[in-house]
Amino acid sequence: VSYVYTEKGAIFCGDIIPVADDFPIFVDALKSELSINKIQELKNIRYCCPAWDKVYFKNEIFEKTQKGLDIIKNLKKCVSQLKIEEREITESEIKEVGINLGLKNMSGNPLFRKSVEACMKIE
Repeated sequence: VSYVYTEKGAIFCGDIIPVADDFPIFVDALKSELSINKIQELKNIRYCCPAWDKVYFKNEIFEKTQKGLDIIKNLKKCVSQLKIEEREITESEIKEVGINLGLKNMSGNPLFRKSVEACMKIE
């Protein structure tokens, strides 16, 4: 869920945009990508206010959203390389995905697990 404050040209986008050196949080990869694309398409936005990072100014918004899309793309790639079909992912596989993304100690993290599971549902 995002909120646009039209009069000030600001969008409050929660944790929609993944940031570098942190793990992405989402339950539906496609919907997350579509939400980021919508942010990129908005006109007259001068400030983007995510929950986990600093405020992005107009000249930074496209770059930051594009990097967020890349993070989701990389996560999907790491998950697809595991070739898991119709079974629950193991903690060691969660850990492997985290390591492949440059993130340590992700096994046991329920938010990261949800994001990985969301990538397993993609056909």
